[in-house]
Amino acid sequence: MREYKLRPIMIKDLHLLLQWRNSERIHSMMLTDHKITWKEHLTWFHRIETDTIKRNFVFEYRGCPIGYVGYTEYDSKRRVCSPGAYLGEINVPIDAGIYLFYMTLEYAFSELNMCRVETSIFKRNKKARRINEIFGYKVIPGIQLNYMKHGKREIVIRIAMTKAEWNTNKHVINLEG
Repeated sequence: MREYKLRPIMIKDLHLLLQWRNSERIHSMMLTDHKITWKEHLTWFHRIETDTIKRNFVFEYRGCPIGYVGYTEYDSKRRVCSPGAYLGEINVPIDAGIYLFYMTLEYAFSELNMCRVETSIFKRNKKARRINEIFGYKVIPGIQLNYMKHGKREIVIRIAMTKAEWNTNKHVINLEG
């Protein structure tokens, strides 16, 4: 696991992050319908840069940026947030996605001290649904949201996991060595 790490986003990362975020492969799975502009991206960076609690990261392999991790819907009172992550690069080690998800959840529960994580994914995104199941997410029954994506109606589901569930599941995955 030492070959992988999360580090806070720096200004030098912005062009690469925007390129990843607006790529069709990533953008097609995002809830937002429009491509992010440079101005929006820069405004976002200046906002997160002043956060005392770091919640946006570059995911690296051997010191090279290969992905992004971020936590939104952050509620410090209820200790709930929505983690999101993606691999921006395509030519990465086969285990990179597993480490990305693992480190995203471990940071949420260990460093941010969340009691629960919840997130939204497109119902059609079978790959994300499968990996989330492996890590222990469960669909929140009765919650299906409708989004418009490129003029088409898309169904979005909410999934969640508690800290106790994570503490059980992470030992099954066992990447800590």
